[in-house]
Amino acid sequence: MINNVKLHYVLLILIVFLGFFIRIYKLSETPTGFFADEASIGYNAYTILTKGTNEYGVSYPIFFQSFEDYRPPLAIYSTIPFIGLLGLNELSTRLPSVLYGLITIIAMYLIGKEISSKKSRSFGLLTAFITATMPWLIHYNRTGFEFTIYVTFFSTKCLAHYSKLYCPVVSFLFHFRRAHFYYTTFCRGFNAFIDNNTPIHTNWIDTYFSHNEKQ
Repeated sequence: MINNVKLHYVLLILIVFLGFFIRIYKLSETPTGFFADEASIGYNAYTILTKGTNEYGVSYPIFFQSFEDYRPPLAIYSTIPFIGLLGLNELSTRLPSVLYGLITIIAMYLIGKEISSKKSRSFGLLTAFITATMPWLIHYNRTGFEFTIYVTFFSTKCLAHYSKLYCPVVSFLFHFRRAHFYYTTFCRGFNAFIDNNTPIHTNWIDTYFSHNEKQ
């Protein structure tokens, strides 16, 4: 039994490493070119780091004006530490997406394990593997877009809901001092700062889980 558990975690580590390798390999070269949105995120993060203002001279804004619209702040502020370490380039701008992608893989493993009828670790590994090798998710995890952050917050919020509703083992991650309530509430309030389309999508899943919690 102990050997099976060890093998299970070894496989999980290998899946996460596979996901990391797929996302990090030649990250600065592929996708080819540098999208305008990525450049905007990277440059605004650079100006915040060096001057404390965005490209228009506004100090530490909540929303960033860019190309006749306004960008949510989380992607930009998340990029600052990487630019501070590696300088302003494609790699430092895209690395936060890789990190968010790895968090998504682990969250989907836990969700997959909990939604299976027998709390199957094997099903969790399958879910993690599919997430790690999913082409459209790999694409976004290799680019510096806000959408990657949305997927991570959405999956971890679903995990918080599932752990409270169905999983007494994993629930300690979120139940300590009502951490589940605070985290999901934080996600609901923070939606607008992640991606412009996030509030539309997440309100439905919040309504679904809130209804189940009342039953």
